Amino acid sequence: MSLRDCLASAVAQGAINSRQADELHRYYEARFNTKRTAMPEREAMAAARDEVAAALRADAKEMRRQV
Repeated sequence: MSLRDCLASAVAQGAINSRQADELHRYYEARFNTKRTAMPEREAMAAARDEVAAALRADAKEMRRQV
């Protein structure tokens, strides 16, 4: 499943809104574009994906801490 498909599914399920999905996709694209100059495309995709996932986990952890 592509990131775009995953985000569309999250929007359909009500987990995030379309603005958040667009923001996450832009964040991923920025990470990917930065990384692809220094590594093969597949590695850049995986590294960008992992970075976005780590950022989301950190955000979720911070939100739980504040509650």
